[in-house]
Amino acid sequence: MKRTMIPLMALLGGAPALALAAETSNTPATNAPSSGSEAQCPHAMGEKMAGKLGLDAQATAKFDQTNEKFREQMKPVWQDARQTQDALKQELAKPQPDSTKLTSLSDQLTNDHQKLVSLQQQKLSALKSELTPEQYAQFLVNRGEVARGMFHHGMGESAGESTAPTPSY
Repeated sequence: MKRTMIPLMALLGGAPALALAAETSNTPATNAPSSGSEAQCPHAMGEKMAGKLGLDAQATAKFDQTNEKFREQMKPVWQDARQTQDALKQELAKPQPDSTKLTSLSDQLTNDHQKLVSLQQQKLSALKSELTPEQYAQFLVNRGEVARGMFHHGMGESAGESTAPTPSY
């Protein structure tokens, strides 16, 4: 399941996808990250992207600020979607699932996904206004590669060996 969810999450938010992947790993749930590398992952991804885009210090700060703003807005939606999906799985695992509850949870999960898509569109619009046309085009081309490279680095795969499908934009 993780192989199919990670590309979807990368498509919807990039960095929140990595945060969710870290949250859904088989490690005990805690409020603090289990290692320093998990906490630095979104920042490291931003630095790598800023380097690919050729941003100066001021543009990098603005780029990071925009990404952080939307990451913080997306985080509670991701958490709700995860909890809703878990509840949906639990209900489906019952011998006699309650169809009313299934409908309600399905609607809630769909609503969360729509919110994430809307926030992602807002983020892209903000970045488009901050970057030059060339930088924005480069961002669109590289954002999936950067996210996959960061994720697969921790999984023992290089970005070139990824078996995950490339998201279409």
